[in-house]
Amino acid sequence: MSLCHARIIDGAIKAETLYGIELLNEPWGVEEPVWTTCRDKFYPLGYAKIREYFQQVEESKRPWVTIQNGFRYLFITNKVHEKICFYNNIGKIRRPMSDFINYMPEPDFNSVSADTHAYQCFGSYWNQLAERPEGWSTHLEASCNFHNEVRLIFL
Repeated sequence: MSLCHARIIDGAIKAETLYGIELLNEPWGVEEPVWTTCRDKFYPLGYAKIREYFQQVEESKRPWVTIQNGFRYLFITNKVHEKICFYNNIGKIRRPMSDFINYMPEPDFNSVSADTHAYQCFGSYWNQLAERPEGWSTHLEASCNFHNEVRLIFL
């Protein structure tokens, strides 16, 4: 039994205040071996372990299992320049979200959420944009565009 699970059972933590448990924060899924290990081994095994620990908790109060996308959507290797390009909503190539379509589907998996970090603060493009008059509106537009794409993907 995990300490978190024990604290829920003894009442020190209310299960309904715990949204979820993230299995791993920011794995560098740009590297294919890292991503395949997370996708095919670590995430399914982690999911099973969390469900095992919380099997005595009422199903509606069990924490969600959260997986981090490993930057699969935000980054893609640029073979011409041998560097990583950040998806900036203005034409840079990006990896499709197909890595997450029907990943961990019901009924084998339930209450799974995805965590994605859409940074707009690294690299010369975003840093220089902050100094421009259109900087704020460009950031807002990029965030809204990202939201519109992500909301269509279901785990």
